Amino acid sequence: MPTEDLVEDLDRALLEAVEKAAVGEFGVLFSGGLDSSLIVKYCMDLGRRPVLYSAGMAGSGELRHVREAGSAFGLEHRVVVIAMEDLPGLAGKVAAITGDPSPMTVGIGVPLYAAMKRAGEDGLDCVLCGQGADELFGGYHRYKAMEGAVLEEALRRDAEAVYRRDLQRDLALAEACSVRLKAPYLDPAVAELAGSIPVSWKLRGGRGKVILREVGRLRGLPEAIYDRKKKAVQYSSGVDRALRKLARREGRPLGEYLRAIV
Repeated sequence: MPTEDLVEDLDRALLEAVEKAAVGEFGVLFSGGLDSSLIVKYCMDLGRRPVLYSAGMAGSGELRHVREAGSAFGLEHRVVVIAMEDLPGLAGKVAAITGDPSPMTVGIGVPLYAAMKRAGEDGLDCVLCGQGADELFGGYHRYKAMEGAVLEEALRRDAEAVYRRDLQRDLALAEACSVRLKAPYLDPAVAELAGSIPVSWKLRGGRGKVILREVGRLRGLPEAIYDRKKKAVQYSSGVDRALRKLARREGRPLGEYLRAIV
């Protein structure tokens, strides 16, 4: 297991990163998982009370968990429920804003855009997000089939890609919603410390983000949150499944369907 000193070092770096980011009238993009919940906990420990923003498809079972997780913090929580009839329009906007109609970009982008659009309409200055935690601390399911040098290279490659690809996508969507997006996990001090953490302290026994879960435990998050397995946002929000359903109705592969609606 990670040493107590390293867990405390990471906890301190994340607290400082959130403190720098949590200024003005701000919200937190909240998924109910470890990454966003930890950001919310830091905000509260700093005496700040952000508004939580979540988005998902109507009928998504994950929205029930998101609401339950949000209620644990006692903060204002605004959940944007996406109706099936609104999905093509949202997907088209995300593809146009990002310049990328790929299923992954649109599937991730739709719930992010819907949540940030609501935050912008509410007049907030910025929103904080959990971007970067999976890449820096080994959160993706695909990492579990890797080991040794292969795993280390995958983590290094993905950590680099999050800046040039994922963060640029999310920043473009935030700008379209008239809000600033801040990612405390990508703070230089946090990223540098994450790069020095042994891979075995990120993934162990089939579990990812081991050291980050220890930070969550140290901070006093409920075990149901810091130890919970969670799907990627395009799946947990129900957006990917709904998009595939729309594509099937038109008899098209998903990629072709998305290119046609831009």
